[in-house]
Amino acid sequence: MSVTHDLVHEHEVIKRVLKLLDTANQQTLNSGTINKEFYSGSLEFLRLFADTCHHGKEEKVLFPAIEQTGISTEGGPVGQMLIEHEQGREYLRNMEVALKDKNTSKLIKAAADYVQLLQLHIAKENDVLFPLAEVQILPKNKGRILEEYERIEIEVVGEGMHDKLLKKLDKLEKLLQ
Repeated sequence: MSVTHDLVHEHEVIKRVLKLLDTANQQTLNSGTINKEFYSGSLEFLRLFADTCHHGKEEKVLFPAIEQTGISTEGGPVGQMLIEHEQGREYLRNMEVALKDKNTSKLIKAAADYVQLLQLHIAKENDVLFPLAEVQILPKNKGRILEEYERIEIEVVGEGMHDKLLKKLDKLEKLLQ
């Protein structure tokens, strides 16, 4: 039983949005106009899917479970991931302000910073932290962790929201075609 399988799958979804942000930035640079519908939709998607749901599962369930195995948060991989989650939130806030102010250069920079941060962050989690979690977390605790992920999805994000968000992602892709 894997406690990171679904998180890795969610990373793939997040990477789709990161690729779209790169495309939108390039289109914005080329045209000089901001696709407000795309950027506001991607902000909404990232806040709900990447931050509230995905990072919520990590911060409320997985990271504490890793810490319970004796791996310290301070100065370790979990601590670094928490710092990067906060950096990502700051970049999303910067994108929101730039979008509201119609500041093209600040929007592109904030989006590019977010993309770069999350690409590296995802690689660290997939290649270092998640394999560590699979080895360190006892099998008897894995079922409880998966139940907590499900609880977060239902109580915090909303039942059936994953499917709605994936449909929203499909719409975001169409906005850039």
